Amino acid sequence: MKISGAIFDLDDTLTYSEHIWEGIPQMFLKRHGKVAEEDIDRKIINLNTAQIGEYFKEHYFQDSKRTAKSIVTEFGIMGAPYYLFKVPLMPGTKKLVKQLYKQGVTMTILTANERHLVRAALRRLGILKYFDSIRCGSDPENAKSNPKSFENALAALGTPKEETFVFEDSLYAIETATAAGFKCIAMQSAKHSPETIARFHELCEYVVTDYTELLDILEGPKA
Repeated sequence: MKISGAIFDLDDTLTYSEHIWEGIPQMFLKRHGKVAEEDIDRKIINLNTAQIGEYFKEHYFQDSKRTAKSIVTEFGIMGAPYYLFKVPLMPGTKKLVKQLYKQGVTMTILTANERHLVRAALRRLGILKYFDSIRCGSDPENAKSNPKSFENALAALGTPKEETFVFEDSLYAIETATAAGFKCIAMQSAKHSPETIARFHELCEYVVTDYTELLDILEGPKA
């Protein structure tokens, strides 16, 4: 496995944290006297934070002075305690990241989340220092339905595309990245359906449930 660059997602890829946002859209809207659509979670699942702010502004606060940015800010405040104090790493994350760093692999984070939450969680968990940069959800261009998000991350890394791997847990992001010519590694968990797992195996170089599964592959054959 020849790798010189890595583009990591955050939630449920580096950290076990995506579940934190379950119910927050509904709580946010209830706090402001609004009733959420029954399928609100499905409608925003593939949006980054900037896009979520725009969606809520358009669908719930058209006649309000509340801005998309203020909506995103309040979402962040609601999720912040979990990132500051609670979220753990996914299995094998620290060993993998340390090994990649030791081998000289340049790493960045491409996430729908907000930079201050990412930095807070990864600093507490002891792996922030291994990443060169964070590309986050406050920039609409970083939406992972857009191949440009991965191309921009690659440009920041400065590594060959054929040696740059995308680490993800979201099928739509993996479909975007592989269509753009990137190699992907999927982090599989109990939340994934059999259909999604089958698609992971179809598209990805590796599908893992614990990153330690990759360590021998990274180190190469032993003499």
